[in-house]
Amino acid sequence: LFILIVFTFKDIYMMKYRFLLSLFFCVSYMVSCKNNSDPMPTLPKASTYTVTTFAGDGTAGLLNGTGQNTEFNQPSGIAVDKNGNVYIADRSNHVIRKITTFAGSGTAGYADATGTAAQFNFPTGVAVDMDGNVYVADQVNQLIRKITSGGIVSTLAGQAGTSGTADGMGSLAQFYAPTGVAVDASGNVFVADQGNNTIRKVTSSGSVSTLAGSSSGYMD
Repeated sequence: LFILIVFTFKDIYMMKYRFLLSLFFCVSYMVSCKNNSDPMPTLPKASTYTVTTFAGDGTAGLLNGTGQNTEFNQPSGIAVDKNGNVYIADRSNHVIRKITTFAGSGTAGYADATGTAAQFNFPTGVAVDMDGNVYVADQVNQLIRKITSGGIVSTLAGQAGTSGTADGMGSLAQFYAPTGVAVDASGNVFVADQGNNTIRKVTSSGSVSTLAGSSSGYMD
């Protein structure tokens, strides 16, 4: 098998012309900078960063411990509170970790409860507010969940196991595979509602509205 590339005389001429034109502009710019006493542009020096493993041993599993003596299973979302505590949506373990397990039993399901008595189903995104409350995009349960700093899990909005597009208060609202969450200083939660191709807003009282988006595509 041979691939034959043929350049015509015209192609070669145009390539040569473009090269010479580019060279001309570069030289002209350098001369202009020198004549005007302008500093020559310099590329920023690359910074040196040290990357370390904060937690996890690289093996899929559910293991609490310290540092690299821990295991996760497809961690998907991460958030940090004002005190430096790190919260992780440990997606395929169906738990929310605070490096140690913060909430969730490790079994896929739906249950509002405290700590490990609660259940999630592929939690994908997490966010933390100024008071230490954690908000979770519970993707397969089609819910937005809230976890207090004490580990109490409740459902903020959505209908468990039912996907849809409805806006409304609390359990009257519907989501379709919510994936990411963010929270502002007023406690409003913003949701990337992946299956609906929309951005939703959930107030601290659980009122859900659609901020932007309608169908798949791109349009400002």
